[in-house]
Amino acid sequence: MDIQDILGEKIFASIEEMNDFVKQVMDEQNNAGLEEFQGLNSEQMFNFLYHPFEAKQFVSFPEHVDNVTDAPIMQLFIMLVEAIGETGLKATAKGNLPQKFCRESALRYWGERRYERNTRFGGINKEEDFSDMHVMRINAMKAKIIGLNKGKFVIKPKYRKQVAAADYSTIYPQLFKTFATIYNWGFTDRYPEFCIIQQSFVFTLYLLEKYGKTERPNSFYEAFFIKAFPFEDDDCEGMSFIGEQDFKSCYISRSLKRFARFMGLAKVENMEFDNPISRNYKISKLPLLKNVVCFNH
Repeated sequence: MDIQDILGEKIFASIEEMNDFVKQVMDEQNNAGLEEFQGLNSEQMFNFLYHPFEAKQFVSFPEHVDNVTDAPIMQLFIMLVEAIGETGLKATAKGNLPQKFCRESALRYWGERRYERNTRFGGINKEEDFSDMHVMRINAMKAKIIGLNKGKFVIKPKYRKQVAAADYSTIYPQLFKTFATIYNWGFTDRYPEFCIIQQSFVFTLYLLEKYGKTERPNSFYEAFFIKAFPFEDDDCEGMSFIGEQDFKSCYISRSLKRFARFMGLAKVENMEFDNPISRNYKISKLPLLKNVVCFNH
């Protein structure tokens, strides 16, 4: 809308009065909820994208979160710190977790049936073969909760008391923030960068909070995401074989499977359990979501 449209036929006593009127109209427009952003206004979306942990007037992330032990990332973290104990866990020559620990923790994490299915084409011979543990370990080190000292994985002094007391209420928020803002979500896939997928993590949590009470197919969330952030060919320069469907699939993989599910915020179930390449999922929010993020409408 241009200035002439705003002014219409109105008559003003002064330039100052006209400027005040224009400012009022523009503020109203900026504060109006937008359909493509599911009712969020442009200022809210801007802050969600560029200042997610600073815009407390719109969204906040508590520094203490209880009841986090069911979250997959915390299940893995607990397995690791139990193995580290007080004496540390010896790292491989490359600085990775030992094979024996990875095999045993994978069996414990997946259970026998899933372990057999996930290893039927190759066993767990190195840390990277157990991708979830690999990702957790990287994040725990980026968050400076776990470190390497003289060839052993150790718990950093700042967190030893909490770990010894099985108090993970401040550890989870550190892992969450690290995963959301520092860790590269594209690290374990072959999609283009698609930076907006990670950058819009708060919008994804907003969608889950708003619609996640009811179990819905992944296509439901894909449609909202693509409406807010339309696919652009420029994101895939030199990759003409990549299209909008790949963008949608990447969104579900990174935002919902490898972020919201991994953090224990959403239930993401494959509709075809025996078909690991299936892209059909049913998604719903989990109780932990409301404790991790608070939207101030």
